Amino acid sequence: CIISSTDIASPNITCASSVVVMNQDSLAPAASVCASGGLLMVNSSLVADSEIKAVCDTEKKTSGNIFKIVAIPATEMAAKLGNAKIANMVMLGAAARYTGALILDSVQTILESFFPPSKHAFIPLNVEAIRAGVSLGHL
Repeated sequence: CIISSTDIASPNITCASSVVVMNQDSLAPAASVCASGGLLMVNSSLVADSEIKAVCDTEKKTSGNIFKIVAIPATEMAAKLGNAKIANMVMLGAAARYTGALILDSVQTILESFFPPSKHAFIPLNVEAIRAGVSLGHL
């Protein structure tokens, strides 16, 4: 995911300062683009610690990249909130806390402009998930 206030010309990422990994299959490709000194945020509900360590050790050996790793139980937290499908919003909240890439006071307004009126009933749960992610995110 690329976060920008302007149009994004190309979604291809070769080096990222922060990377979110939601599942096992995304771990190796994400680690390969995480910059040295960057931040790799991993959904620990779906990716085992041993896999995270193995992939990061391989990345360190092949590219020399060393990055911070943060395990966030996003799917588990989302399920506790009532819907595992909002794990992405939990991760968004954690990413916002770690990176400062999102102004939390504007989340509800952003979601209201993103979701069509017929989906506005989902906004409170999404905001709650983002806030839960923020509460999990601290180095």
